[in-house]
Amino acid sequence: MTDFLHPGNDEEHFLGRRLTLTIHDLPLKPHSAEEIRSHPNFEEARDCLVDAVATLYGDNVRLIRGLVQYERASVFMLLLCLDAASRDDAPESHVSLATLCDILGEMNVRGRRRIADLVIGLRLDGFMASVPAPHDKRIRILKPTELMLEADRTWLAAFTSPLRLLFDAGPYEPARNHDPVFQKAFRLISIGELGRAGRLIANNPAIDFFLRRDVGIRVLMVLMQEVRGQEDRRTPSGFYSAAARRCHVSRNHVRNLLEEAEAMGLVSLSDVRGRYVEVLPALDQAVDRWVAEALEGMDRSTKLALAHLEQQAA
Repeated sequence: MTDFLHPGNDEEHFLGRRLTLTIHDLPLKPHSAEEIRSHPNFEEARDCLVDAVATLYGDNVRLIRGLVQYERASVFMLLLCLDAASRDDAPESHVSLATLCDILGEMNVRGRRRIADLVIGLRLDGFMASVPAPHDKRIRILKPTELMLEADRTWLAAFTSPLRLLFDAGPYEPARNHDPVFQKAFRLISIGELGRAGRLIANNPAIDFFLRRDVGIRVLMVLMQEVRGQEDRRTPSGFYSAAARRCHVSRNHVRNLLEEAEAMGLVSLSDVRGRYVEVLPALDQAVDRWVAEALEGMDRSTKLALAHLEQQAA
């Protein structure tokens, strides 16, 4: 099997042959995390991404609980990427449970039974289908449903919205317009980006902590909204209950999450339980770094995807 998570050099290889583009040859040069972080409008872009993630999928509990949970989201994204690279005439490119297990292990989602349960859950929720393989109807392969594809297009629009604030909006219009052709190219490109994204998150322990907790990243984004503009970086009273309502989890879940974050030196909790949550500099810095690196990855993948579509058209 191709090593999807470790391409090995600047040239992007998908299924060993799909695309031969280098970052240096792109007509639209990606913006680096440092360039994004130093942009005079970075705070506006950061707030845009925080708001986008805090409100992603609105109040649709099935989408929020199903796709913001780390392990389910990992299966979700991986299937989209692998399906974009699959071809009817290449049985080795079809997505099976074994394929998911092999690659998810490198993403720290392990255990065939656990992954099978995640797949079953996504199928029951209507995100994934098991269909006959084109080359052999006796074999079942996994495919994203239209519900999964539309949820992903919503995600792409949300994560490119800050880039439209910082730079020329043109390259990000296909994502904003939910273009399915662009989406497929983006997900094909994303196969080669999984390892890079995983390493960036692993090197940002604060964000890694919230990402791996159930709906943790949404709780974090709601927290960042609540302290925005507050000189003391403290939330109003009642944050646990407010965050629980907005994230569709229990108040105890929010409290336990933030108590763990306090032990890591990321927040400070009031002596009187629930009076306030104070965001400490370490968490502010981690969020800024995550935003800059996430936008760098989105920009890079967007421009590789556009170049791939131009290459196909030529």
